[in-house]
Amino acid sequence: MKRALRFQLSLLILVSAISAAQAQANLVHGIGAAINLGRMASKGGFSSKDKTMTIETFRDQNFPMKRTPVDQLSGEATDQISFLEGQLDQCHKALFASATGPVLAANQLALIQTTQRILADARPTWNQKFYKQELAFYQAEDGRRQQSAAVKSAPLTEAVAPK
Repeated sequence: MKRALRFQLSLLILVSAISAAQAQANLVHGIGAAINLGRMASKGGFSSKDKTMTIETFRDQNFPMKRTPVDQLSGEATDQISFLEGQLDQCHKALFASATGPVLAANQLALIQTTQRILADARPTWNQKFYKQELAFYQAEDGRRQQSAAVKSAPLTEAVAPK
C-alpha cells in the first residue's frame, strides 16, 4: 500500500514538474517574441517600402490602406486602380460612420472583387496585397457586426426552474 502511494506521489510530482517546465518554456518563448516585435517596430518592420500604404487602427486591430495619389498613376488600368481605391474609401468611411451598420454596402463586395480581377488581368505587376488585406478586414468587421446584431435581436428564453 505504501509503495502504491509513493508511486502515485512520485508521479504527481513528476507531472507537476513537467507542467511547470512547460509553463516556463512558454513564458520564455513569449518574452522572446515580444522582444522581436519590439525590435521590428523600432526598425520600422511594420512599415512597407510602398510609400502609398499606411496602417490604420480600428478596435485595437491594424489593417493596411493603400491609396495612390492620382499624379503617381500612369500606365494601364489607372481607372481600375482609382475605382478600387474609391470603393475601399467608401468602406473605410462606413466603418467609422456607424458602430453597428454594414461596412460593405449591398453588392459592393462583388464589385470590388470583380475590379480586383480586372486589375490583375490588365496590370499583373500591380501589388494588390494591401487591397486584399483591407477588404478582408472590412469583411471580418461586417461579420462581427452581423453576429453582434443577431445576438442582440435574439429573443431571450426564460430559465426553467427544476421542479
